[in-house]
Amino acid sequence: MKLKQICIAVLIIALLSIPQSAFALRNVGDTQADAVYFAIDQNTDLILSDSADVDWFKWDNFTGEDRRVTTFLAMLSGTGIYKMGIKIKYSNGIESSLMYSDLYMFGISSFSNIYVPAGATIYLKIDAVNFVSMYDYYRMFFTHSSI
Repeated sequence: MKLKQICIAVLIIALLSIPQSAFALRNVGDTQADAVYFAIDQNTDLILSDSADVDWFKWDNFTGEDRRVTTFLAMLSGTGIYKMGIKIKYSNGIESSLMYSDLYMFGISSFSNIYVPAGATIYLKIDAVNFVSMYDYYRMFFTHSSI
């Protein structure tokens, strides 16, 4: 019985450590209003289906305290170049402008130590600078921490 429990625990841990599979569904996360909720501290591997496709993600800071957000975007395959923008909607309804990160070597971009007050929502937008193929995968990572 104990061996069965250990095997189940190992299987669950293995499944949780596998990144989410890539998808490119139309009308899912294609606008800020339809943004996909973030998976915290987990790699998310995705694709854009064509040059007009964008992916929006969001996270609501319902932790009850101000947080620092860090996120990374990296191209996993192909020669396309994608960029990442960030926007904050504050609890009083005011929204910041969409700001884009710098692009680094190999299509890597990041934001770090972005201040997100309690009750605010953060949005990330991924779109193509140079779209080559729907087989160009990107990986995104998102985390938050205490101030």
